[in-house]
Amino acid sequence: MENLFVVIAVRDLLVSANISVNPQSIQNFVEDSAKQVKVLLKDELKYKMIGLKLDIATRMGRSVLGVNAQFYSHEYEKITIRSLGMIELKNRHTASNISIILSELLRSFDIDQRSICSITCDNGANIIATAKILQAHQSSMLLGDQIEEMQLENQEEFDNDEEDELEFDNNGPSDMPMHIKKALNGITSIAVLVRCSIHTLQLSVHDSLKEIKQLFGTEL
Repeated sequence: MENLFVVIAVRDLLVSANISVNPQSIQNFVEDSAKQVKVLLKDELKYKMIGLKLDIATRMGRSVLGVNAQFYSHEYEKITIRSLGMIELKNRHTASNISIILSELLRSFDIDQRSICSITCDNGANIIATAKILQAHQSSMLLGDQIEEMQLENQEEFDNDEEDELEFDNNGPSDMPMHIKKALNGITSIAVLVRCSIHTLQLSVHDSLKEIKQLFGTEL
């Protein structure tokens, strides 16, 4: 067997399902089980406001991005947490690369970015920047929704007066009527960036101990 630990973990399940224990059957079993769980998660996350939790762990030269989804479950009547993925990062840990991976993960679960209400992370600059990129995407999507709604409400007005038509470019709406500009003023992202309080406390204690060592020349 290629990996004894994997065999031990799933052997009883395979035997109970009358499946032969070999590398290929184990791989097929894990992949099929993952697909089934993903279908259940998609259904559970549908139409929910979701809080994301992001963290990167590096061990023995390998880095993994962990993504959890937190939401209120009406079935269990409590806040529920589900793991969406543990993704190995093979490229540089830039905010741009991480945001692309995160967007693809959310898309694979049919999660609309507009349903993200919070993003909890540590104080790492790259993760914070990733959260801000997601906020920017969300703001752009919300802005587009607002414009589309206003276009529908004012379609007759726009049809009768060509000067009031909305034009779009890569930067968003331009040359729009003043009443729409006022209505759009102040639209921001729904997602709130939450920095992990435990990590912040850890950094504070670390800095305090460092200052004590500098002042007294000793460690506690």
